[in-house]
Amino acid sequence: MSNPFDSVACRFRRDADDDRCAGCPVLAVWGENDEIFGPAGAEAFRRDVPHARVELVDGGHFLLESNLDEVVRVIDEWRSSF
Repeated sequence: MSNPFDSVACRFRRDADDDRCAGCPVLAVWGENDEIFGPAGAEAFRRDVPHARVELVDGGHFLLESNLDEVVRVIDEWRSSF
């Protein structure tokens, strides 16, 4: 069975290679217990988009439903870096 993340990574990598996307800030907040994409997907994303900040949060696929406060904290911290 193929990894559904593969097609997402390919599209994002193609877009990230486009000069219009160079330097665009990227934050990926990932559930480390995600049953669909899993931590390996986060690591693949980090490899494909090296300028991205990738945060693993203790949660599953529906991260906003289970860990909203933690996700908001990560986003706020990330946004304050600009």
